[in-house]
Amino acid sequence: KYKDLTTDTMTVNQTLSVLGASTLSDVTVTGTLNIGLLAIENSALNVSGGVLNLQDAYGSGNIEAFGGKIVMTTDGNIVSLGNISTQSVTITSDAVGSGVIVAGETSITIQQNLVNKDTKIFVTATTDTENQPLFVTHDVDGEFVVHLGIPLTKNVQFDYWVVPTVTTP
Repeated sequence: KYKDLTTDTMTVNQTLSVLGASTLSDVTVTGTLNIGLLAIENSALNVSGGVLNLQDAYGSGNIEAFGGKIVMTTDGNIVSLGNISTQSVTITSDAVGSGVIVAGETSITIQQNLVNKDTKIFVTATTDTENQPLFVTHDVDGEFVVHLGIPLTKNVQFDYWVVPTVTTP
């Protein structure tokens, strides 16, 4: 019956159903806003029966929070300008490994593609070093050398952890 309806104010006390396309501006919802399986209520964003996907489309940009203090980049990195607290950290890459300085030798070169001038390398002996410290040098990208002060009569085993670092301006 009504093709065009224009009004300045409308109050609907029960239910408003719009079965076609709608264009709204400046919408205030005082309860829950349901959009498909997504529900927004107060300060909560909930998805029923599935995964909440953020920036799922091809060509989407980074996700930023708190004025850029936390950024999730499109290549999967997370950048935080503050501290990160966690119960545990699991490293699933070639950033950790083991090596052996053979008896009679004083060093071993480890090939490691994460190594560059800004890399930190942590080494822990896993066998007795007879009070000889292990130390690390890395002058060439892609490798580092673990040294022992003097040669020993037995193999020295160690674990290493390569930590790439970024200098912030």
